[in-house]
Amino acid sequence: MSENPAFTILYDGDCPLCRREVEMMSRLDDGRGRLGRVDIASPDFDPARYGRSIETLMARIHGVLPDGRVVEGVEVFRLAYAAVGRGWMLAWTRWPGLRLVADAGYRWFARNRLRLTGRAHACDDDRCQPVPATGSGAASGSGAASGAGSGEADRSPSRLHDPAAERPSESARSASR
Repeated sequence: MSENPAFTILYDGDCPLCRREVEMMSRLDDGRGRLGRVDIASPDFDPARYGRSIETLMARIHGVLPDGRVVEGVEVFRLAYAAVGRGWMLAWTRWPGLRLVADAGYRWFARNRLRLTGRAHACDDDRCQPVPATGSGAASGSGAASGAGSGEADRSPSRLHDPAAERPSESARSASR
């Protein structure tokens, strides 16, 4: 894999669906090193490197541009597929109207992915509990990885704060009672 990929995807390697999609994208990359992969479920993963908490990274998919800016949601898939030469497959997700549908569909999936992939209790140890909503409601980054540059990565509707995606799991609510 190249030291400077065109895009790096941060994925939950314990999620069977996530892992299969990243493996498929890696095959599409065909050894060119255009797509970097970082398994955020790995015990040696350090979320601080990306200016995010593990809870935030587990709540929805994230990716990193070569300049260090972090993107999330459907924009990650758009950029990852573009990096491996298949950007046309998700071009429709940028079209007005359809972009909103694609982004909303992903937010629903992100909120439900543990249950949908048979891992409803995967967060019982509090490692991947989503963080509570704070501040202005816009997704914000901290640290060098988040960057303050302009461009598609920073303006993507996928980066908007989604309070529903940050609700604690049923097991966390039960534990706090």
